[in-house]
Amino acid sequence: MKNARLIGFRLLLAALIIPGSIGAQAQIIDSRDPQALTIDPDTEVIYSGGRVGGLIAGVGNRPVVEMTAARITTIYGDGPGVWSYEWRKTGEYYESLADGQLQAGDAELAKENYTRALRFYGIGYLADHFTPSEKRAYARFRDVMYKINDLLEYPFEVVEIPFEGHTIIVHLYKPKDIDNPPLVLYTGGTDGSKETSENATQGLASRGVAVAAFDLAGTGESLDWYTRPDSHKLHKRILDWFEKSGEFDFSRVGLIGGSFGGYYAVQMAAEDKRLKAAINHCGLVHSAFELPTAGVQQRLQSGSGAMLRSAMRRMGFDPDNFDTEAFEERAEKDPFSLVRRGIVGTGEITIEIPLLTVNGGNDAVVSLEDMHMVNAAAAKGELWIMGRAPHCAGRQMDTIYPHMLDWLVEKLNEE
Repeated sequence: MKNARLIGFRLLLAALIIPGSIGAQAQIIDSRDPQALTIDPDTEVIYSGGRVGGLIAGVGNRPVVEMTAARITTIYGDGPGVWSYEWRKTGEYYESLADGQLQAGDAELAKENYTRALRFYGIGYLADHFTPSEKRAYARFRDVMYKINDLLEYPFEVVEIPFEGHTIIVHLYKPKDIDNPPLVLYTGGTDGSKETSENATQGLASRGVAVAAFDLAGTGESLDWYTRPDSHKLHKRILDWFEKSGEFDFSRVGLIGGSFGGYYAVQMAAEDKRLKAAINHCGLVHSAFELPTAGVQQRLQSGSGAMLRSAMRRMGFDPDNFDTEAFEERAEKDPFSLVRRGIVGTGEITIEIPLLTVNGGNDAVVSLEDMHMVNAAAAKGELWIMGRAPHCAGRQMDTIYPHMLDWLVEKLNEE
């Protein structure tokens, strides 16, 4: 069995010895990047403290997170010591706790612990959502969301949309007592999902806006499609479906996309005339896709390696057995770069609708130049830079996100 080294805990993990051929103490680094995951060529996976630190912030229980992490020795297999298994078991504890609280009539506390379970299951299936054990963690992640849904002020209904011989699963949130509301599409990134959209979905529904949340191609419940430059075909299909339903005001349609979802938000803003406004939250643009092939392995070992590894899986590549020739061939024939696709960086206005771009100013994946190129391509663009925060400025979102939603609703309601 291959071994994993986990980096980043300054407390408990400093004493963790990884068994196997390496036989070394886990290296400790202090990474503030909540997305950071690196690949050690001598072993397998290194998770930074920032990534798990983000989980600590999310669940509010440092001892439980650290005790779970201390049991982890590998990412392979399924059983004690395996990354996905250990997070899954902790999630099961909180789910069971919430079940009892709900039965006792304490819905508020039950929702709190179901949400903790969701977060633990979520960390268990990331970054790859690939191994059988990771898939089991994802199944629990998905299923506990249905329990949370019963406790939301604005619950979702599941809409199944047939497309290319498969089915797109959409969570549709509707505001109360509003006929023909505006509609916003919502997607996260390659390691985001429709289940972790509460800030957007509840926030918009409370503002009188319906939200259709779904997974990007290659992620979550959209694994029947690989991520490609034209994967906003899912967005278009969903818009077609809801437009035909006649239930929504299609003069007021918006879109929010985070990380890789932001990439498609920019494309949709340029191409789909049904949109009235869009938010590009830390969307990939150009530099992330122009990495020389020779540098891919190095990037996989960097602080942004988690996102690259996950993105490669979503595109149909195996990051553990990287096919350089196939990668180069696809990049040449069908580039992801929005500059090479003529959407930004042309010196011309390609986006006519209001477009808000939001990100941290110290993003290792999306450069400041990339963000400025997107803003320059929009006739009605706005650019919000969150100081020197990393990718997506996660620590600032509790403060900033309500303002982002207000901006979008304001633009949708403009005459």
